[in-house]
Amino acid sequence: MQHSINATIFKNHVQRLFTSWKKTPQYKTLDFIEVTSGNKEDSNQLSTIVMQWLTGYDLLGTTFLFSKHSSQIFVLSSKKKLNLLEKLKNSRFNMIFIERKMDNENSGYSKLIKLINEGNGELGSLMRERPLKVEKYAIGWYEAIGNSSIKTIDVEDLIQMVVSCKDDDEISNVRSASQFCSRLLGNYLRNEIIESTIRSDGLISHKKVTKKVLKAYTNMDVVKNVPKHIIADELEPAFIPIIQSGGNFDFTDNASPNDDTLHFGTIVTQVGARYRNYCAVLGRTFMINPSKKQSEAYKILLELRKVALENLKPATMCSQVYQIVLERLDNLNPKLVGNFLAEVGYGVGIETRSNFTRLSADCTTRIQPGMSFVIRLGFTGLDNPEVKDEKNKVYALLLADTVVVHHNKVSILTKSQVKDVTYELEADEEEDEDEMDDIDLSNIIDGPRRKPNKDQMTEEMRNRMQREIRQANHKRYLKHGSDRREIVKLHEYKFDQDLATGRLYSYPKVSTIERMRLAPERIFVDKTARSIILPINDSHVPFHVSTIRSLEVTGSVNKSVILQVQFRNPSHKTDVYQPSIDFPQATFVKEISFVSRNKKWFRDIKSSFDKMRRDATRYEREFNQKKHMVRHEPVIVSRESMISRLRDISVRPALKGKKSVGVLEAHGNGLKFQSGRGERIEILYSNIEYSFYQPAERDRYVLVHFNLKEPIKIGKKMEGDIQFYTEVIEEFDQVSGKNRLRVTDMESRRREERERHVKDRLNAEFKKFVDQVAQKGNLYFEQPVRDYEFTGGVRNETVRLAPTATCLVHLRETPLFVLPIDDIEVACFQRVTYSNKNFDIIFVRKDYKTIEEVSAVQRESFELIKDWMNNSNISYFKMTQSFKWDTLLKAVREDEDFVPWDDALGWNAYLGEEQREQEAEEEEEMVDEYIPEEDDYEEEEEEEEEDDDFLVDEDEAHAEEIEQMEDEEEVDGKDWEELEKEAFHADKRSRHGHYEEELEDNRPRKRR
Repeated sequence: MQHSINATIFKNHVQRLFTSWKKTPQYKTLDFIEVTSGNKEDSNQLSTIVMQWLTGYDLLGTTFLFSKHSSQIFVLSSKKKLNLLEKLKNSRFNMIFIERKMDNENSGYSKLIKLINEGNGELGSLMRERPLKVEKYAIGWYEAIGNSSIKTIDVEDLIQMVVSCKDDDEISNVRSASQFCSRLLGNYLRNEIIESTIRSDGLISHKKVTKKVLKAYTNMDVVKNVPKHIIADELEPAFIPIIQSGGNFDFTDNASPNDDTLHFGTIVTQVGARYRNYCAVLGRTFMINPSKKQSEAYKILLELRKVALENLKPATMCSQVYQIVLERLDNLNPKLVGNFLAEVGYGVGIETRSNFTRLSADCTTRIQPGMSFVIRLGFTGLDNPEVKDEKNKVYALLLADTVVVHHNKVSILTKSQVKDVTYELEADEEEDEDEMDDIDLSNIIDGPRRKPNKDQMTEEMRNRMQREIRQANHKRYLKHGSDRREIVKLHEYKFDQDLATGRLYSYPKVSTIERMRLAPERIFVDKTARSIILPINDSHVPFHVSTIRSLEVTGSVNKSVILQVQFRNPSHKTDVYQPSIDFPQATFVKEISFVSRNKKWFRDIKSSFDKMRRDATRYEREFNQKKHMVRHEPVIVSRESMISRLRDISVRPALKGKKSVGVLEAHGNGLKFQSGRGERIEILYSNIEYSFYQPAERDRYVLVHFNLKEPIKIGKKMEGDIQFYTEVIEEFDQVSGKNRLRVTDMESRRREERERHVKDRLNAEFKKFVDQVAQKGNLYFEQPVRDYEFTGGVRNETVRLAPTATCLVHLRETPLFVLPIDDIEVACFQRVTYSNKNFDIIFVRKDYKTIEEVSAVQRESFELIKDWMNNSNISYFKMTQSFKWDTLLKAVREDEDFVPWDDALGWNAYLGEEQREQEAEEEEEMVDEYIPEEDDYEEEEEEEEEDDDFLVDEDEAHAEEIEQMEDEEEVDGKDWEELEKEAFHADKRSRHGHYEEELEDNRPRKRR
């Protein structure tokens, strides 16, 4: 909870109260508003909520009196509470403290009543709360008002509206509470409790589940992936979690857990969190072996949730949202209207439930931007006659999410699955395992992707899985309605973007150029303003370097030289900034030419302009690099006596181009590496996207690898992949022929045994370190699956690639390669023919602009790679030729009708070879029936040329390969026999030289 009063929050909230007060005509004549907190038994009273809204504390026995005209705030309270509020005196409002005297309460009352009477004698108050006050101070205060001549006016609606509309800081607190609810229900309650109980067929009571969930609020380590900014001391439960099953369902606010055992039928869950006084709620229903009737009712509930979110708009009355949802339910299934809850949601914030913004039939409040709601829909008392289980014959359904309303959209703050909430359990425990594999739990249980099945699939199974993957992708695309053309826009800084918004200009005023006193009929290059100034109609006109496409000096005409300045114009479609969009009626200058007899002058102008353009390009590049550099907090060094560390560790990429050996330590919020030369690398746990651990099994390296969310600067480069490793076997021992010649069989066996011991020791050290880092940083370390390893070419190097749970990686040596599966849009196998011994794989990223190529993959790995892609939900296509991918992706981005997973309009139209083969067969069948004319030949040639735009000419590629092979043969120049002879003579010379050295050493030396 909040331990200190924030003066800035107090100032902002009071300012909002005064602003709304002055703008509301109903309270125009009202001079004073009082808020008194005096009921410790009811924390949901509006007066208590206002105190928390202003100060973060309940402040029982305290009165705030707000004066509209003087902007004064009078506070009547005890001495201890006034000392707590002392820092508020520094705010922009005039704070006047009046101390309560326990022996003379009336003295404080009389001062406030005198102030009110000096005005117009009207006082705004929370009238409905007055009878509920139980504290002696509050009762005496309201009796004193009643005995005076003060006229009281109810201001509950005004204060409710001000408190309900939240600013950015308040929404941030609601979002943090929502994030914790999402992790608590998804990662802990569902995965660790409900699913583990289902798998083990165990017994656990509702009350015990509730206790476990409540402990998670104070021990956040059991809740995985909680955002780092959430502080445990400021988090608490908003209410007792709801865990209900077995036919007994109670959706009232005061529902409490019972001792009944968790029943594997319908399980209703609801959790709430309060973070820095602001609440969020999340509720889900899980169904085990649901009947058809249950599934249909749940689909209706999802449809009603969608309708409620669509109609949650500013200026809409709360009762209208409820009526629209109810009408939709009546159209879908009138029989369910009687089982529907009496509301579809309510307001949430400091209060757990706000009836002022309740989405029910009798609420007339209008929705405003900044309001947060709990969209809570459900059915109770539903009959399920299809099942035999008595406890599942009556069931209920509930969905609850915390949302916030903006001016033009609604944001769902609680992120949790609403569709994948069903579990299919087989009744026969002795069912064959192969049949159990057909149950797809990948969408039910959160976590890393499942490991690919090692059993080889048939081609028919692979094709069926590919169809299912594309159908699922198509449904997801249609659901989200994403426009891929928006994704592929460049997110880098360009001068053109600043030109479009008016932020970029050569000079702020025309007078700036006039004060420069430039010579007439002269061209100037101003490097400071990154502009060139041209003389046009006796005036000097500046043009920023970004507006000029090129500047060239051409040949002489009558001993004169021409300087051509070409500008960017609407005909250049590749430019980021298209001026014709903002100025459709304007006329654009394409080119200006200047003539002079002074060749050297024009050449100097061109040289200065080229240098200025290079500087501007370098500025763009450096700006983009700095933009990607995120300023991270430093690693906090742990003061523990036992710090997890690895010694004698090397790092990739090398620091300052040299191999660096040092110590890697795991601290509270990150990793710290320090080399022997004093160089440092710091990596925060929060900046790690993927982490890998690769033991030394068939390699000479044992390593840990981190793929970062934001690259960090190492030396002069930005690096997104950092690797720490130890070399188990020295390269000298592996490749040195001299050592191998001298080693006997016995020594060789001893060396292998020592190497095995070293491997085991280092693997154990790294494994221990990885486990400790995973626990500290809440990380998941993946290991490459060696059974699916294959060889291919990456960035002109032959490497061995292996999949992990979420990525395709090569971690052994440079170039390091990490390709997340989630970044892959589609994969394409190229040059797949029976005659080729290898093929290429192209991975198209989801930005539709970049690809990752793995070349020269062995044909023997083809089936294995397809099995891995199917199990990883990657859609792939097979081609016998190679594509010009820049041309193809550009065509895809410019295709207005492109729908990625549609058979006729998507990837299949560009990459599907089956469709082309079918069209070719149809054309062959029509040969005998149709005699083409000359015009038809011309049309066919044009169509073939259009198709060939995307394909690489195989003849040209083959010729280039032959030339390259011939060049290599010429360079090598020696066959195996010659090389073996040379090696034999070299060994002989080496042995002879060695014996001569020994004789030289043993020969007696002469005395001098």
